[in-house]
Amino acid sequence: MHALRRPLRAAAIAVAVVASLALLAIAMTQGAQAAFPGPNGDIFFHTQGNGGDSIIARVNAKGKKFKKLTPEAIDATDVAVSPDGKRIAFECELENGGSEICVADRNGKRRRAVTNHPASDSDPAWSPDGKWIVFESDRDGDDEIYKVRATASACASSPRTTSATRTRAGRRRA
Repeated sequence: MHALRRPLRAAAIAVAVVASLALLAIAMTQGAQAAFPGPNGDIFFHTQGNGGDSIIARVNAKGKKFKKLTPEAIDATDVAVSPDGKRIAFECELENGGSEICVADRNGKRRRAVTNHPASDSDPAWSPDGKWIVFESDRDGDDEIYKVRATASACASSPRTTSATRTRAGRRRA
């Protein structure tokens, strides 16, 4: 009797592991990303809006008080919260056709682009002091890490320039 239970138990564990992995794979394909700033516990994330484009939203630590922070027209993703929790950086699509890095206050107000380049800029992250934003870009044909001052403002009159520079690993200016 005991000999029969062991193969059944092993089979049950195998089924549970496979089911767990399948659920994890499904969850990972949803594309959700959240950022947790800490001081106030608010959770910032991107999700699909009613029209199908991505928006940045915020909920409190209990998952309540949903607030939409960006319009669907800019198709915002990849949110990162500043170390002090007062600003957010995110990827957005602007009129130039590429994706840029934008910054806004924690309520989605005072939104501005800090990059302006035909290449795609994505995956922003804040420096520990909150003065810089690093991001990924394919400006020279392959993905590199660049940085830009968090206080920068993209210059609309020269769409092919930006104040972003490669990190030390890249050794060249953009």
